[in-house]
Amino acid sequence: MTFTANQPQYSAKQSNYQAQRPIDRLVTVISVDPKAATAMVLDEKANKKFQVFIDPEVVVERDKKNMDRDIATVKYMGHKIDEKLAKNFPAGSKMIVKQSIVTKKEDEYSLLKANNIKSVTAPEPDKTYHGLFSVTYRIDKSSGVKKELVGRIYSHDLKGINLFDEQAVDKLANEIDEALKGQNEQMGEFRVTKPTIGVRFVTLKKNGADATGAPVYESINSSLFFDWMKGASDENGNEMKDQAHALTGAEFKQLADMYKEYIERQPMMENINPEDVEVEVRPYRSYPASTNDNLLLTNPKSPLYRMSHSEARCSLDDELTVTGKFMGVSGIIQISPNKPVKVGGQWTEVPIYWANNLHANGYNGHIDAFIRTSEGYKVNVHESLKFIKDGTEKTNSEGGEKKDMPPSVRQSNAQAAPSPAPSAPAADDDEFDPFNTPSTPAKPKRFGGS
Repeated sequence: MTFTANQPQYSAKQSNYQAQRPIDRLVTVISVDPKAATAMVLDEKANKKFQVFIDPEVVVERDKKNMDRDIATVKYMGHKIDEKLAKNFPAGSKMIVKQSIVTKKEDEYSLLKANNIKSVTAPEPDKTYHGLFSVTYRIDKSSGVKKELVGRIYSHDLKGINLFDEQAVDKLANEIDEALKGQNEQMGEFRVTKPTIGVRFVTLKKNGADATGAPVYESINSSLFFDWMKGASDENGNEMKDQAHALTGAEFKQLADMYKEYIERQPMMENINPEDVEVEVRPYRSYPASTNDNLLLTNPKSPLYRMSHSEARCSLDDELTVTGKFMGVSGIIQISPNKPVKVGGQWTEVPIYWANNLHANGYNGHIDAFIRTSEGYKVNVHESLKFIKDGTEKTNSEGGEKKDMPPSVRQSNAQAAPSPAPSAPAADDDEFDPFNTPSTPAKPKRFGGS
């Protein structure tokens, strides 16, 4: 049985450490003062103004390294706030301030020490943004050298959807289908690559209240991650991979019904008051990862390595684990720019949505600790569902999956990829058992209605 949410709770020690750690910030430029070597910026997520300056030690160190370089034609140096940088970052433009730390708080702004400034090649809100994301990893041997890279990026919505809210469920199903339109369409020399929408189902139990008296929930069960559906089996029982495809709206609604029936059958639900239970779907957008060096996984201590190699259970009474995906971070996602192409004599842009850079040094933990309920309430994670491995120790798997996992879990860890021909699985297909749970007699419905 697999349907859980596993997350590590933040200890005071972790919180204090993370509050002091340098983080990358996506900001909007207000002004640049080359004489003062500062930039006034707005962090829209935090709704705070900062006056950015570069760590003087970093400036000296990098100037020394550049003494033998010809930098006359370089547009700007990210470690120096000077005339060149001011020219490339006019008011209203975006920049990423790397490894920043607040050093002093003023009345109208705070001082922010950084070690570098990076440009944003695609500043559109759906191309570069701050959000909650998790990752998988994959093995690449195409160059003859075995390399580990980020495989897939999951950008999570920060609020769940009640599975018994038919209007909201229908709306999400329509959004899933809308996201598939034009997927893989060839436009000139490029192919359309858009994020697909995946889903995960969770069961939450009311577990006390916060200081204001608002209820606090505990995540006690989570499904697998569904964004890429395997193909049907042929007469020999082998998957017909050419029929594999991205999740459709119809399949989502079928899975939702299956999950509601599944959770009704679980013994742990017998002694829980139905009024204390919320059953929700938690959508996410799934992006393919570029193969550039920004997404290489070479350092076991790096945030992306830890996130992609972490392990967590998916049920209180199940030993099956999922690698990656559950450990999320509040960070910055950078998506590749669209490609200009001439079609029918007219210039147009091809939608291209490959993630080409991730900034993952913000606060991290189990994704369910970041996502609120459909009504906006806080969620903690059951002790049994916290991380088994936090990713610092390498697993015995390739492609982000455990080799001894059954097929249903291996499917959830497979690398998602767009496909041109979505088709819903047959309702009576015995191979289609996404929840990996034995058939049990149905009981009267207790949660979400009669």
